[in-house]
Amino acid sequence: RKFFDAVAQGCIPVVVADQWLFSFAPFPGHIDHESYAVFISEDRWMRDLKGVIRELEDMPLEELALRYRALRDVMLLLTYDSPGSHALGSVLLWEMELRCGTTTLDPRDEDIYPV
Repeated sequence: RKFFDAVAQGCIPVVVADQWLFSFAPFPGHIDHESYAVFISEDRWMRDLKGVIRELEDMPLEELALRYRALRDVMLLLTYDSPGSHALGSVLLWEMELRCGTTTLDPRDEDIYPV
């Protein structure tokens, strides 16, 4: 829930969960989560919290700007209850068609994937 709250507020999420990308990330085949979120290993978080905080505070403005632009590009996919968000439904339909083996659509088709 906190991840989605951060995204909804336009904040770059910091994810401290080793398996998040593989087990919990929404629409991993459609969204490049590493382009906007910062991932910290659980072990590093526990061993070197001061270093992690220092690294986050020292992140170059250019990198922050790139991550923020990437976040804005996917925000409507991740915040389905935001005004104007219809993309979540599009991705769900595409996933359903893909899993049923009935789709001939390209997942990057702007009609179904408006990002």
